[in-house]
Amino acid sequence: MSEEIRHQVSIILQKDIRDSRIGFVTVTRVDMSPDLKSADIFFTSIDRDDANEDGLAALKASAGLVRRLLAKRIRIKFIPRITFIRDDSKKAGNKIDEIIDIIHKDKEIKDGD
Repeated sequence: MSEEIRHQVSIILQKDIRDSRIGFVTVTRVDMSPDLKSADIFFTSIDRDDANEDGLAALKASAGLVRRLLAKRIRIKFIPRITFIRDDSKKAGNKIDEIIDIIHKDKEIKDGD
């Protein structure tokens, strides 16, 4: 169910939501509650950092509309309440990669002495 919701919300954000503050977002994953009544929708954005807060606010404001459009696209007993959450895992992964690179460079310098 999570994958279907991820797919449909991605389409809704691309084609149906007309808010320039949202920009280009990618829905990375959906975490459903055990009772399937709520869905945390994680997304990434390629927009500038200062635009991210406006984009997040716009996504949160559009959650009700996204939910209504989702109800037209999938048939399940309950359409989950939607919460948009910025997915910072890629940023964290990039930071870890940078730290590993620094450690390797430091090791090369020490080994070269």
